[in-house]
Parts: sequence; C-alpha cells; structure tokens
Amino acid sequence: MSKNIIRVKDLYKKYREINSSGIKNFFIKKITNIDRNHNNFTKREWALENINFTLDRGDALAILGHNGSGKSTLLSLLSGVLYPNKGAIYMDGKSSSLLELGVGFNSDLTGSENIYLYSSFLGRTIGETKKIYNKIVEFSELYDVVGNPVRTYSSGMVARLMFSILISIKPEIILIDEVYAVGDINFKAKCMDYMSEFVSNGGSVIFVTHDTKGVGNICNKGVCLKQGQIISKYSLSDAINCYVNDA
Repeated sequence: MSKNIIRVKDLYKKYREINSSGIKNFFIKKITNIDRNHNNFTKREWALENINFTLDRGDALAILGHNGSGKSTLLSLLSGVLYPNKGAIYMDGKSSSLLELGVGFNSDLTGSENIYLYSSFLGRTIGETKKIYNKIVEFSELYDVVGNPVRTYSSGMVARLMFSILISIKPEIILIDEVYAVGDINFKAKCMDYMSEFVSNGGSVIFVTHDTKGVGNICNKGVCLKQGQIISKYSLSDAINCYVNDA
C-alpha cells in the first residue's frame, strides 16, 4: 500500500470561454471591464496552473486562499466533478465529498426517502442502507423532521443530512468545503470532532477553509492558492501566513 493516498501532478484547469452575444453576456462584459479598469485586474487564462502536491494517509490538508483563488475548482477536480485540461490526479482510496449543498437530493421527497436515494447514488443497496439507516438519522439529529419533505429544511438541516450520509460509506478520504459544513454551532463542532477522530484513525482530509484559527484542530498541512497557483504548501503555519498577508 502506497504511503501517498493522493498525488496531484502538473494539474491545469482552464476557464471556459463564453462567446454568447446575448443581453446577459453584454452586461457581464460591461461589469467585468469596469472591474478590470478599476482594480487593474488581469484576466487569467487558467483557473488552476501547475498544481503539484501529495497527501499521505492520516494527513489533513487545509486549502486556503481568497475568493477566486481556485480552491473550489481544485476540490471539484479532486472529487471528479470537473476534469483537468492537463495533468493527473491519483487517488489510492475511497473518497467522499461535500461540495454543493443539496445536489443529489430530491426536494419533494422526505429526508428518509433521500437517505435511500442518495445512498443508491453512492453505490449502496436498499438492504445495506436499511442496516445503517438509524445511524445516519442519529448522527444528523433530525429525528423529528426526517419524515418531512426536504424542501421544508433549512440549509443547515440539508447539510446535516448530506454529511451524515457521506460519512456512513466509511470513506478513506473526506473532501469538504467548509461553506457546506453548516448547521448550528453544536453540530458543526460535532462534524469537526468527527473529522479529527477520522484523521487520528488514519483517514485523510482535504478541507477548503477560511478559518485560520480553528483549522489547526483538524489539519496538519496546508496549501495556499493565489490566482490559481500554489504559493505555499505543506507547512500549515506558512500557508496561513501567506493567506493572511495576501489581503
């Protein structure tokens, strides 16, 4: 078994060009040009450029960077939602990702029905889901509303249910954007405790975050992105300093 559970080599992802001549695109171009002139903004050819890093088993990597730096794009590539233009991603383990809230759920179905639906997307049979159904509900703490349609849920409740289903597949790698690790403060702490224990038991985490104070409770390594490029990697303190000083 390889020590590296993730290897990212010479990764490039290009922005998609929009050639539409519609009214919406006209105003987008106008606003973009104003923004460029006002902020001396230079258009980037690549959303991500020359990305290289590895992650060992039992390590947790924080991905830091300001809005537009490429964090979510990188997480989407690692999750297989997007594909690179160049380069490669090697994963030696089963991964579970929480990127976009509610994707894979049917809002008209109940929470209970969505547990079975979403689990089937993850490759689990109805019988397998039935065996761990109570554990999913227990972790989500949605006992009173699991029989209600998901369209009646708050975003925090949807995130609770998604996170509870995703960790039930017993992944070796968790990929998560903190934007979706929402809910009340107690449940968020519960998720963080789970991930800390997960890492201590040999699991690996890649965590997109802006939380420079609490990230050390989970992560032992860091990457800082700027304009689609890595400007610091591996040392968590260095990555945090790069992020804070690049205001």
